Amino acid sequence: MSKQISTIPESDPPAASENPKSRVATIDDPVPAEKPQVAAAPVEASAVDKRLSGKKVRVMFYDQEGDLGKGSIFADLNEVAYNIPRGVPVDLPVEVLHIFNNAVYKVIETDEAAEMRETTMMRFAFQVQGLV
Repeated sequence: MSKQISTIPESDPPAASENPKSRVATIDDPVPAEKPQVAAAPVEASAVDKRLSGKKVRVMFYDQEGDLGKGSIFADLNEVAYNIPRGVPVDLPVEVLHIFNNAVYKVIETDEAAEMRETTMMRFAFQVQGLV
């Protein structure tokens, strides 16, 4: 039983400029421009707290597991309530970010030797993108 192998003649692949859908970059391609800054989404606040420093930080909160990990996040500082959306960059007072840095919970796990191990986890998944 013999197998017949057909050969396809090799040809040069089209250059990126010839194929508008091509996303492959080469060394000869021009350097792409910097990504534009994404505008921050508005954060609903119940009032303005004049006791804060005035410094703001751009943060993005990510979705998490479960029903509670999909909706917006509620925070309250000095009787001012904040409703923070997930999945978009938002500008928050630095003092409000401290709430989320301190929001932790403990997970207790047992290993194969039945030893208990306690791990501290962040309650909210977020990324600080810089000062505003």
